[in-house]
Amino acid sequence: MPSMSSKIRFYSHSTIFYFWPLWLISLTLGFLTVSHTFSVDLAGVIFLFSLLFSLFVITIDVRGLWVVIFVLGLIVLGLLFERTGVMRIIYHTIISLKISIEPNFYFLFAIPMAVVWLFTTVLYDRRKYVELRPNELTVVKEIGEGVVNYDTMGIVFRKKRDNFIQHWIFGLGSGDLVITTGSGGGHKEVIYINNVFRIGNKINRMHQVLENKR
Repeated sequence: MPSMSSKIRFYSHSTIFYFWPLWLISLTLGFLTVSHTFSVDLAGVIFLFSLLFSLFVITIDVRGLWVVIFVLGLIVLGLLFERTGVMRIIYHTIISLKISIEPNFYFLFAIPMAVVWLFTTVLYDRRKYVELRPNELTVVKEIGEGVVNYDTMGIVFRKKRDNFIQHWIFGLGSGDLVITTGSGGGHKEVIYINNVFRIGNKINRMHQVLENKR
């Protein structure tokens, strides 16, 4: 009977995988405003800034050194604003904003997005997957486009998790997987598998699978 570590299959998720904070925050604001436990105006401000921040993080690819520069820039700008009193003006401006959104809008926004997110993440993204066995790596990029098999001799796995906010916070520990095939069956090939959930755990399990080859 094969052991649990005799094979592993994992999936490449689409960008919509990172959109879960939007529908979750919107759904939460909907319940809070319906129950009258939260200010309608403050909820509108939170929704607007959450939407802008999420779109910025998801659509703009800030990686590597640029992440450090971006964070340091925000810190320096924040200290400068605090020194000059601009931060207080910004704070009072935000607090005084009147963005009144009907509670039903939050549900109208959140529920369809949550359904699309669940459908895409749980069902649609499964059309692209990678399966590793001790002696064989199978890559399916699209259903109907055929299956590509590689020998696992000399295969190398590397994770890319250089977009901190997107991968760690929005992706809950996701990352991009780079697979370099061995040269036993011909030339080496580099395969990119984007947006792999819990990529660190996946790589550990992949190494366990390859240990069964010995």
